[in-house]
Amino acid sequence: MLLLLGYFFLSEGVEIRSLSLFGLNIEKLYLKLDKKLIVRAKKVQIPSATKRTDTNLDPYLWMINALPKLFQTVDIKDFSWRSKYHLRLQYQDGIFTLRSKEFTLRFSLWMDKNLHLLIQRLHLPRYNLSLQGEAKIKHSDFDFKGKYRIEGIEGSLQLRKDGKILSYALRSSTFSNQNLAKFFSHIPVDPLIKEWSYRRIKGRDYKLHYLKGQWRIGSPFDLRSIEALATAKDVKVRFNDSLPPAFIKKVALHLAKDNLFFKLFKPRYLDKNLQGSKVTIYHVGKRGSYLLLHIQTTSPFDEKIKRLLATYHIHIPITQKKGVLQANVDLRILFKNFSTDVRGTFRTQDSLITIQGLDLYLKKALFKISNDQVIVRPSLVEIRPILASSVYGTIDIAKSQGDFHLDIANLHIDQGFPILLAKDIKEHMLLDLNHSKAHLIYLDTDILFDRIKTIQIHQLTKLIPFSPLLQKLAPLEGSLEVRLTPTIDFLAKIAKPNDLCYKNHHPITNFTIQGHIAPHPRIRINDCATIVADHTLSATIENVWIKLPKLDSNSSQSIKKPLKLHFKHVTFFHKNHLIPLDDAFAYIKGKSITLQGRYQKGSIQGSMREGNMELKAKHLSSAFVNSLLGKKIVQGGSFELEARGKKDDFHGRITFYDTTIERLKLLNNLFATINTIPALVTLHNPGFSSQGLFVKNGVIEFRYHKGHLLIKRLHLASYSLEFDGFGSIDLERNTIQMNLWLKTLKSLTNIVSKIPIAGYILLGKDGSIAISLDVNGTLEDPKVTTHATKDAIEAPFNIIKRTLTLPFKLFE
Repeated sequence: MLLLLGYFFLSEGVEIRSLSLFGLNIEKLYLKLDKKLIVRAKKVQIPSATKRTDTNLDPYLWMINALPKLFQTVDIKDFSWRSKYHLRLQYQDGIFTLRSKEFTLRFSLWMDKNLHLLIQRLHLPRYNLSLQGEAKIKHSDFDFKGKYRIEGIEGSLQLRKDGKILSYALRSSTFSNQNLAKFFSHIPVDPLIKEWSYRRIKGRDYKLHYLKGQWRIGSPFDLRSIEALATAKDVKVRFNDSLPPAFIKKVALHLAKDNLFFKLFKPRYLDKNLQGSKVTIYHVGKRGSYLLLHIQTTSPFDEKIKRLLATYHIHIPITQKKGVLQANVDLRILFKNFSTDVRGTFRTQDSLITIQGLDLYLKKALFKISNDQVIVRPSLVEIRPILASSVYGTIDIAKSQGDFHLDIANLHIDQGFPILLAKDIKEHMLLDLNHSKAHLIYLDTDILFDRIKTIQIHQLTKLIPFSPLLQKLAPLEGSLEVRLTPTIDFLAKIAKPNDLCYKNHHPITNFTIQGHIAPHPRIRINDCATIVADHTLSATIENVWIKLPKLDSNSSQSIKKPLKLHFKHVTFFHKNHLIPLDDAFAYIKGKSITLQGRYQKGSIQGSMREGNMELKAKHLSSAFVNSLLGKKIVQGGSFELEARGKKDDFHGRITFYDTTIERLKLLNNLFATINTIPALVTLHNPGFSSQGLFVKNGVIEFRYHKGHLLIKRLHLASYSLEFDGFGSIDLERNTIQMNLWLKTLKSLTNIVSKIPIAGYILLGKDGSIAISLDVNGTLEDPKVTTHATKDAIEAPFNIIKRTLTLPFKLFE
């Protein structure tokens, strides 16, 4: 009866306002029996105080297969547990549906030996995750295999619970970078990791090959338990927003032991091959996580690489012009504070680099980077063709300072003549990058790497042991500045003894030498000399006195290049003997010299070839002659000179006209002697006065031989007298020995000479009176002796001789 009554009520439908049953609190329960039972409830609550001491559900699992037979529809609008979790439970035709704000789940259950859970769809809106598959459940363990879709990423999923161990494995099909970006929005990792994972590294096709791991239920989740492998194709890696990206054919991402490894296949940056480079993120799930970027390339170290390194504050003042650099650089970025740690190794050989404009040839080089330190291991460096050296040292980038040691094997500078020749020099160099300056301590030299590269040698004397040029110059002190402009400008200041060039009667001891080397050397010395080197070497010398060597000097030096000399207002001198020139040109080739010059109205031509000299001078003034003789001896007139022979053995001829010989001790002594001869005193010599002896014309024929001047013929003709003679002068000892014949001119004896027979008998054929003289002693005060007594004794015999020959004279 009760069953019938119950059936009657259920078939009509029963609504119960509230009910507590089996520990459940039920509100507005509606039950109806159709073909099967229909159950609806507004709310079913499992109180939080409910405690289960027995969690074994096995005795109740038989009910799962009975559910489809008993129930047609179940709809519980609010099913809650412990007042925290609220969901709607629906059952229709063997399909369960659970809905809440967090998820939607549609599934079915059946039993055989195991409980089978077939999930048609599990959707988590927060993660945009959908899941479907089948689980086999035994007791509290299960094994699930299915498919998932999250943010457009699809794949397979396996879950297995064995005791407290939950194992999982995932795979995916191909997905895009946008899918990856959305996926990472749900992952609780450092923002910088996310940035590198999908923004800085962008690929075309991504694929998760596997993700697997285990978790012990009840313990904190540890990322170290996860291992995953994913790939991406046609990847762009942007190291910095201001730089172009690197291109990678394929990237393999491997997550293992809390580290994420990026393996790069065929990576390139611009035209640089980066094969061997890789990226790693260590300790992904911890606060101490960091990124390690390993850059490996064999490429010129050019501006492209420098810009890449500069974005990470790696500033290396080097640009490579030739050759390649094998680079291995590790850049560590700590996510906690974004600090960086940089370490790297660079190798190269047979390459050309420039350091702020200075070209260096690296025969073999190795240097390392450790944050702000650049460590240069012993490397072979050349500045061709000047320098070859081994270099080692460090650069402190933070302080912009460097400290280097140089073992200079060879230092060679040659500009047609050796300037520097040095080997095996130990040098210590300090580098100041703030002021673009390097200082060589031993050589006391600064090298400035500014816009204009400059070499400043503060003490030239330190280079003397290595410079044939400085050894010849022998400076007492000096400095040199070379500016490496296209023309290579230089300025030198030198103090040295000098016995060649004089200014204002004093030797020049301080020299300022300036000029340029390229394209053709041009040198200016003080304000008195300009030297230009082209195919020939030319020099202009002006406003100086130049000391001449001795005529018998054994110098045999020759000049390799032809030399052209232009003299302007230059005076050559030896002791007090001067050769002034207003303008002159000289050409020197080997040991041959030609010269053309002028002084006032006079001209000079000369040559020296193979030890033979030739000299011609015309229209020389008395001023030139007085300068040449070293004292004022003549006044007015015109002089000519011819000479030829060897430089220490030559002969010549001096001719002069209309000049007055004055202030000559020889003449004073000569005429003092003449005045003691009564016969000559009465002749009233008008050619000699207090101003000197006027010479209408004169000739001196001579030979010079090793400091001795041999007067082969001397002839002077004045108004009243004529001098003839010969002799020699020792220029070394400053002595003279001459034999002279003095005879009166016809003008002094014209009264007697006009009487034909008497003039011939008394005066002779030429109608003059003659006397012989000897000159001996020093040139400053020669002694003059006369042979007047001898001449007086011989005079009567000469008269008798002419008387006896008179008849013959008459027939003439």
